[in-house]
Amino acid sequence: MNKNYWTLIFPIIFITVFYYLSNWVDKSLNLPDIPYNLNLIAYILFFIGTILVISVFYFFITFGKGTPVPKQITNKLITKKLVVKGPFEYTRNPMAIGFFLILLGMAFYYQSYSLLFLTAIMAIIGHLFIVHIEEKDMEQRFGKEYLEYKKKVPRWLPKF
Repeated sequence: MNKNYWTLIFPIIFITVFYYLSNWVDKSLNLPDIPYNLNLIAYILFFIGTILVISVFYFFITFGKGTPVPKQITNKLITKKLVVKGPFEYTRNPMAIGFFLILLGMAFYYQSYSLLFLTAIMAIIGHLFIVHIEEKDMEQRFGKEYLEYKKKVPRWLPKF
């Protein structure tokens, strides 16, 4: 299978595994459901997160001439150009935010404490990876251009 397809399939596999893992934890620990029906919020979070992730793929492939695969996984598919358009105009990490919103939406929809907890753990791991690995890689690859971008655009909370 072409490696570009794996970058599109991986998020689906990741989210599916995440769901089944949390489901297993809920049943193994006999955790109660979150007692509130948050389906409307869940749908909104899931929709916004999905749109963000899809738009990131579009901008990486179209403007970055690569995919969102980190250099640490493979050098062949990484973006050739720094992407600063679309959602990247507002936050430096729209894909991470998109995944967080999708997982948070799933936690609310399935009323799952373990999915909520695992989402928080993934957010912390994602933050550490981005700060300590990805940002350093971006500085090496794109130099001054990335440093200027970093000054203008926040890491997490979108600037409108």
